[in-house]
Amino acid sequence: GLPGRSRYEVVPNFIPDDLVLDDAVPHPDGPMVFVGDLSQDKGVDVLLEAYRNLGDVPHLLLAGRELPDTSLDLPERVELLGSLDHEAVVELMRTASVVVVPSIVPDCCPTVVLEAMAAGRPVVAASSGGIVDLVEHRITGLLVPPNDPAALADALQSVLSDADMAAAMGRRGLDRVHRFTASAVVGRIETLYEEVVASDSAKA
Repeated sequence: GLPGRSRYEVVPNFIPDDLVLDDAVPHPDGPMVFVGDLSQDKGVDVLLEAYRNLGDVPHLLLAGRELPDTSLDLPERVELLGSLDHEAVVELMRTASVVVVPSIVPDCCPTVVLEAMAAGRPVVAASSGGIVDLVEHRITGLLVPPNDPAALADALQSVLSDADMAAAMGRRGLDRVHRFTASAVVGRIETLYEEVVASDSAKA
């Protein structure tokens, strides 16, 4: 609604540098992990339907708040962990074979994706919102259309059935996530503030 064209710059979320586990090792037999509100918006129902379509695959662990629309019709081998503190979430991701982010809503810059990459884990995610700016399809993970259980199941099966591909995605995610650490991003924020202050001073 601003008149004319206003300059803008997109600055991503960031994670602490010490969260990046550069010596991460793959866990091909680890659980599939979802972290976030257990809501329809976050695609939990889509994930559960996709999981029902999978065969002999690892357990699915769901960590997050239960909300009024949380589905309690859980398939076998799915476990609700409830809300965990951040340290527990980080440790959970480090045990995962893959981290799933099936959001239906267009999440702007979900930190859970960055935390998964910092743990060296491949990410299977919906191609919604800012997720597409974080996950490189077939490079650091797989992207699928939002609200598509069949496509999500196929992507999960692909990652789970190819340990070498999953490990390579995890390593490339580790390389990429360095762009989203505090040391890489905070300086950009400070520079923007300095430019705004300088601009206002010049107008005074």
